[in-house]
Amino acid sequence: MAKFGEYYIDGDNLGNATAVFSNEKMTTLAPEGYYSDGNITRYFNTTGKGPELIYNKGFSLGSSGWNTIPLGNGNFSTGQVIVTTGGAPGQTLLFNSPGQETLNLFPTGQVEFYFEYSVSATTGSPTLQYFDGTNFVDTNTSATEEILFTSTNTIDNFRINIASSSATDTITITNLSFRQKVPIGLSGNLNCPLCSVDCAVQPLITTPNNAAGIAKINTKFGSATGAIKVTVNTSKPIG
Repeated sequence: MAKFGEYYIDGDNLGNATAVFSNEKMTTLAPEGYYSDGNITRYFNTTGKGPELIYNKGFSLGSSGWNTIPLGNGNFSTGQVIVTTGGAPGQTLLFNSPGQETLNLFPTGQVEFYFEYSVSATTGSPTLQYFDGTNFVDTNTSATEEILFTSTNTIDNFRINIASSSATDTITITNLSFRQKVPIGLSGNLNCPLCSVDCAVQPLITTPNNAAGIAKINTKFGSATGAIKVTVNTSKPIG
């Protein structure tokens, strides 16, 4: 469902703006997320990290969207998963189930991604490995880690590997995050509608004196110079 609010942009429309602000002086950046003027939708990024690509990344929905190979090697509960290594030597693949990923196909080759995770406990000496598009790459099992890497190939779903010389070691994971590195600022140009609310019926762009303006984009321009106040849809697209 759409969430409407009043924000400010540094252009005469959302299409050519470079940032979104929460105050008229344009000194405070608006929250990161999707913004729409009823005609296009763009993503405003304040961290250099794109939208989250993992479904149920914090396991708040238990095992929803997740699975392991071998099956049954993940003990899912609200807020965490305990993965047990299996086989000889021990090895368990943890992945977002096909069809459950937020994004099913990532761009091919030479794309930078941020992989972040939080580990709350381990038994034995397990190794955590992330997939770079070609190989599994070793990382450590520290409490919290952020890794920036360049994909070597198409990554068609999110996966990590838990490996050990033993088949009984465990690792408790409380959060996983996988996001593409993107430029800070506004990006994308998606056609609306993206949700069940008709953004175009809202008074989307106004300045304080509400003088007449360009009706076809439901816009009102005043005589004041400076920022243009925008009422935008900050919901994430569905699907």
